[in-house]
Amino acid sequence: MKLIPRILLMATMLVLAVACGAGATVGDAPSPSSEAPATAIDSPPDIRGTITNVQPSADQSQGIAGSMLVEGPIEGGTKFDKASITITGDTRLFEQVGDERHPITVDAFRAGQRVEAWFTGPVMESYPVQVRALEIVIVQQAAN
Repeated sequence: MKLIPRILLMATMLVLAVACGAGATVGDAPSPSSEAPATAIDSPPDIRGTITNVQPSADQSQGIAGSMLVEGPIEGGTKFDKASITITGDTRLFEQVGDERHPITVDAFRAGQRVEAWFTGPVMESYPVQVRALEIVIVQQAAN
């Protein structure tokens, strides 16, 4: 009779160990100081377009690093043509250089740059949509 409680205890511990395991998720962001180039998200971006306005946050105490307005046609799997994007401390920020993506900071963004952005969380159904970014990649620098 002592065998059954032990088996149940071991099975419970196994389930808890598997459930508590640390696995990577889409929201896991590398730190900007990472040396290794980043890999792309497997899905098409939510928007691909040109930054028309970018605002670094004056007060980052709420976790907001800045915001930007991106405009571009709906194409190649994108869902939106215009978005007001909030950049948080969790947003992954990169610049595409050849086949590699290199981490950047919010200060690297400028009006006129072409970017791709993936969203996270709810999308406020205004026009333009208001969203938080999971990842933003500069794919082309602004023309001088």
